[in-house]
Amino acid sequence: MKTFERTQDVLDHARTFHNELRRLYEQLSTETQKERVKMLLEYLSHHEKHLEQSLAAYEESASERVLDTWFKYVPQEDKLKEFQDVKLEPDMSIDDVVDVALRMDNCLVEFYKDMAEVAVIPEVKEVFTNLLAMEEKEKRKLVRDALRLKEI
Repeated sequence: MKTFERTQDVLDHARTFHNELRRLYEQLSTETQKERVKMLLEYLSHHEKHLEQSLAAYEESASERVLDTWFKYVPQEDKLKEFQDVKLEPDMSIDDVVDVALRMDNCLVEFYKDMAEVAVIPEVKEVFTNLLAMEEKEKRKLVRDALRLKEI
């Protein structure tokens, strides 16, 4: 565990995760020759951009009290570095891409869950509980949309 970070810093880690993942999906979409996989990767890229922008908007609207709340212990944000170990190939199938995307979503789910558990102030706990719920909802949406894409 890392010590002493503010809520603002933790949200910045999550935003950076979405940004890096978006860039990865964009890169892969230019490399693949499979039209459906390209569509899925473009969808995922837009999705990550939307989540990154949503976090940025939240940070702008959140109270200073919440953003400046310090955590004595922060679960390792190594969970948010897992995308660096992802080996995606241009010839991946839709299922392969979905598996990777779900693995990345699970990183965020676990990270938010850990943050909600260590949050002491109710408003901060609520932030991470809400982010956890949003990420779980996005996971379900990803699976549903990927299944639709496979049926095309």
